[in-house]
Amino acid sequence: MYMQLIKLTTENPEIDSPISISAWKLLCVAVGVVSPTGEFLDYLKAHIRRCMTDDPKAKKQRVGEQQYAKFAHKALLKTIATGNRKCPPSTDEIIFVTKLSNIRMRFHFADGTFRAMMVEASAIVGEIFEQLKEKCNLKGSKGFAVYETFGGLERAMDSREKIADIIFKWDNFARATQSREKLKFNFKKRLFLTEKESNDAEEELVRCQVMTDIRWNRFPLTEIEATTLVALQAQVEYGDYRPEAKVPYPEFLTRFLPDSFHIPGMDQVIANKHGMLQGRTAREAQKEFLRILKEWSLFGSTVFEVSQSYSSEMPTDCWLAVNATGIHILERQGKEALVSCPYDTIASYSPSQTSIMIVTESVTQGVKYVFSTIHAAAIGTLMKDYIEALLEANGGALRKE
Repeated sequence: MYMQLIKLTTENPEIDSPISISAWKLLCVAVGVVSPTGEFLDYLKAHIRRCMTDDPKAKKQRVGEQQYAKFAHKALLKTIATGNRKCPPSTDEIIFVTKLSNIRMRFHFADGTFRAMMVEASAIVGEIFEQLKEKCNLKGSKGFAVYETFGGLERAMDSREKIADIIFKWDNFARATQSREKLKFNFKKRLFLTEKESNDAEEELVRCQVMTDIRWNRFPLTEIEATTLVALQAQVEYGDYRPEAKVPYPEFLTRFLPDSFHIPGMDQVIANKHGMLQGRTAREAQKEFLRILKEWSLFGSTVFEVSQSYSSEMPTDCWLAVNATGIHILERQGKEALVSCPYDTIASYSPSQTSIMIVTESVTQGVKYVFSTIHAAAIGTLMKDYIEALLEANGGALRKE
């Protein structure tokens, strides 16, 4: 293929002709996906470099072709640096690249904002992650990750993955299944390894992230806590209570709390509590909001809905909470763990497509837990990442001496 493209982009008699430009467009797309090796790579680089510069003997310069050659040269060097792709280019990628542009992407945050970035075809997740941290004043923060989200599916991406491969994968899946879902990339906290956030920016992102967990029923709250939190959020958004302000408390109820809290009279309870917050600044209300959340002993856990039929001593439908101390089995919406298993007591864990088995103490004589869940792979990966982070932080031990 590259031999043919080199031939088509070499001294076409018609300068900047549609045929020549089309060949250059195809070359730009190709070098962003895979690069040749050995002597042929050197030959391709030499060809592109020669086409980037003016020909002193020519009466008319190939201005359009030079622009594509410069773009192709940069894309080729990036592919050499980060490695070949696993997937062909998506439709969106082809459209952007043939217009001499990187891929325009949005990365969403828990506070409802997003960052638009121009991403090279061969860019890896790790470098995008570092750029996002810098843009959001999170340079010293740890534990964040970029997630791919499609419908109800969510996965933290590996730092070495190519972002364009992920776009193609879901683009292909959507076409094959005729799905109307859209791929989203989310940036959020994944590993909670310290009790205190590094700065106000991280603190606010964590607060908003837990607000999402609350809305989707992945965080246990009492009715008193729920109404207090919504009142604090009203103070953040509207300031001091004023009857004439007409704060939409029923809307707050829908936005921030799961359906189980949507009961008659709840909006009036929230309004009354909002009135008791006179004089609180937005920042003070945010800090109080987070303080209440952190009263839960398992704050920072990622909560997964699972089912089990292996033990009659536990409910069929459970929560499995994974955090820096281990795994914890709870009743759904429960605050206290029924069973907690620190990582140094876990002998093995084996996720499959629809279930995960966790064995504690001993592989042959230990306690076995089997959970049915579509999140088995995510649970296993999160456990692995916590264990690796703890081993690194504690000098090869799972607990501090």
